[in-house]
Amino acid sequence: MKKYRIILVMAFIFVFSSHLHAQQYGELAYQVSFPLGDFKEFVSKPSFAGISAGYRVALKSNPQLTIGGNFNWYYLSDKLGYHTTPTNDGGSYSGTTTRFTNIYSLLAIAQYDFSPSTDTWVPFMKVGFGADYQSQRTDIGLYAFKNDGIQFAAHTEIGFRFNPDPMNGIFLAFTYDAMPKAGNLVSTSIVGIKLGVSRLSIK
Repeated sequence: MKKYRIILVMAFIFVFSSHLHAQQYGELAYQVSFPLGDFKEFVSKPSFAGISAGYRVALKSNPQLTIGGNFNWYYLSDKLGYHTTPTNDGGSYSGTTTRFTNIYSLLAIAQYDFSPSTDTWVPFMKVGFGADYQSQRTDIGLYAFKNDGIQFAAHTEIGFRFNPDPMNGIFLAFTYDAMPKAGNLVSTSIVGIKLGVSRLSIK
């Protein structure tokens, strides 16, 4: 059964690749993140530790539409000072408290450029879906409590790209990431400001 699944996936890739353009984009970006909703109850401070890397290929039928993948990493932390944290059994822990989380996500991405991709100024919108691994940790004095696991991940991004020449770009975007509650992981929502560079290659 596994062998047939592999053959089916390879056949899909072969058929779909015939619709792809020779234009390929690589990008690398830095992000400042701000927690929202329930996640803000876990960590309330903005984070200046976030990076993303992506690769996209244009469609032959519409070169302004590209598909590919993105890897994102976010680190958020919050030093609460002396704090009392209740437990599920009615007790509590008290001590100097720090909360932090690492989020690693892998997403399938589609981006649409609202003007020809080689224009000097290009507004764009990007959406993505995939999964993330998150490790949420609370340190209270000498005690440490950790929740980790896999969550569904959704990503939305809107921004603009400045192309100083047809092959290179600098982009600024506003992002939103949503990851629903999974197991003991807190539901996660993040808005961000992303600054990055892109490179077009034609093969």
